Amino acid sequence: MTTSTIIALLDDQSINKIAAGEVIDRPSSVVKELVENSLDAGARRIEVEISAGGVGKIVVRDDGCGMSATDVKMAVLRHATSKIRSADELVTVGSLGFRGEALPSIASVSRFQLISRQPAVTFGTRLEMSGGQLLDVLECGAEIGTVVMVGDLFFNTPARLKFMKTPAAESAHIHDAVVRLAISRPDVTFRLSNNDRITLHTPGTGRLSDTLSALYGPDTLQLLYPVDYQQDGIRITGYAARPTVRKGSRQWQSFSVNRRVIGSRMLNRAVDNAYQSLLPVGSYPLVALQLHLAPQLVDVNVHPQKAEVKFQDERAVFRAVHSALKEVLLSSDRPAAAVAAAFDHTVYRPQYDVAFVQETTAVTQATLEFSTTVSADDPADSSGESPEILPAPSFFTDNREPGQPALNQERTPVVNQPAAGSCLKALTQYARCYILATDGEDLYIVDQHAAHERLLFDLLTQKQAPSAFQTLLIPRVVDLDPLEVQAAETYVQELAGLGFVYDWVGPASVRIAELPTHIPPEEAEALFHQILSSALTLKTPDPESFRQLWIETAACHMAVRAGQYLNQPQMQGLLDDLMKAERPYTCPHGRPTLIRFSEKDLARLFKRL
Repeated sequence: MTTSTIIALLDDQSINKIAAGEVIDRPSSVVKELVENSLDAGARRIEVEISAGGVGKIVVRDDGCGMSATDVKMAVLRHATSKIRSADELVTVGSLGFRGEALPSIASVSRFQLISRQPAVTFGTRLEMSGGQLLDVLECGAEIGTVVMVGDLFFNTPARLKFMKTPAAESAHIHDAVVRLAISRPDVTFRLSNNDRITLHTPGTGRLSDTLSALYGPDTLQLLYPVDYQQDGIRITGYAARPTVRKGSRQWQSFSVNRRVIGSRMLNRAVDNAYQSLLPVGSYPLVALQLHLAPQLVDVNVHPQKAEVKFQDERAVFRAVHSALKEVLLSSDRPAAAVAAAFDHTVYRPQYDVAFVQETTAVTQATLEFSTTVSADDPADSSGESPEILPAPSFFTDNREPGQPALNQERTPVVNQPAAGSCLKALTQYARCYILATDGEDLYIVDQHAAHERLLFDLLTQKQAPSAFQTLLIPRVVDLDPLEVQAAETYVQELAGLGFVYDWVGPASVRIAELPTHIPPEEAEALFHQILSSALTLKTPDPESFRQLWIETAACHMAVRAGQYLNQPQMQGLLDDLMKAERPYTCPHGRPTLIRFSEKDLARLFKRL
């Protein structure tokens, strides 16, 4: 009987390509690894230049300690590192990098050049590679520090290149990575240039407030509360926004642990719980938090890209972050007016364009026009009656830690749908957010925002052609953040197709001259911001994708909000039209619009069965 050998040892080039698949998955990963190397080298100024979304070119330049000629050649070998000498040092490692995988992985999938010079020598060293193959190493003139140039990223791995998003989307990921690194190190000056245009520049003063002001603007800084809290040996510093500062994604939440940028679902949950009932569903707060704790309490060697860490005591970290935010949001030394403003959920909704309202169903007319007929402060309807408004739940009602089940979770009633053709009768409004209704047998709780959003989404979807445009008598000037600037420059024609016509009045400001006809000018700025932020996430930014994005965003913005009073006719109209919809049981985001409680469900809750 003969045997054959089928296991073979891969060559170094194949090994590096495979490793690159774990460490380098997109251009932003390259930027992150190179910038972290610069920080480990003691750089006080880091410049990043990109083109074609980072696929065409990435240049990272720093003024760090530099490398000798020998170290330059060693740096591109796998597992060659200056950070540790044995695995035992991982317990207390303080550097951002430690595996020695980044540079060889990057060099194996790009055309790579590294130039470095130490302060004590006159000349530097230049190394060139292509697809992992060493081409040249020679002496050259250079400034103190290191410059890494990466070109034609993934040129020899077409499968990976095929999965890259648009240049605008990849540039957005790079911008986000540099923003988080800049927040983690306010003592370092960061500059990012995209296609020869500076999109980010922080001062490096060492004050986080100066960095946030440079990144988000001085106006946003005025809406942030400073955080400085200590509990269980964990110190938390940074800033947290008032609940009135509402963002459409978690992109605006930044965490670092001992100056290491991380992503953490546990920390996201802690933030969500702290802001619970202060923000509408689908909105997220802006937070920039720096956690400081003993290195031996954190395992940094748990993720290929070092993007996550494992805490020895997750519950303690969760409690500390939650308590820090809860304390700053409910701080007793803040003026009462400021606290009231921060917790205000009432959102004024102006009357919408009459032509558009006439196209809608009865509920759309009622709910869109309610602000002109009913005062939010005086819930009396036209009949003079004042329907009961039940009190809203108190803030911070969910202080659960990771893994802790909700109270009575096992007794939550099943979400059932009303019988086909059934009619719901509005009983009252609860917390200015939900409508209590009945079909004569069962009790229903209806989310007024989700229900109205479903109706508006269906209405806008039925429109085959773009809506007519309205020219503003007084154009509105809108200030944009760097990512929004990028989207506004890239998608001028696509946005014009939706009805947004604008021109530039400054490096980061546009003047909106035209809007879709059914959007009130008061809503234009918030809607424009959200569409710009979402546009960069589109994988295929074609007209149909933009139309779908517009429909989803407009329906959400135009729908009646949580915190809005509805009188009896408005509630009944909403329920009547909801039950006529083709898909009445979920909103466009997939959340339920209503929940049914049968008599047996209530009996079980009260332990009568």
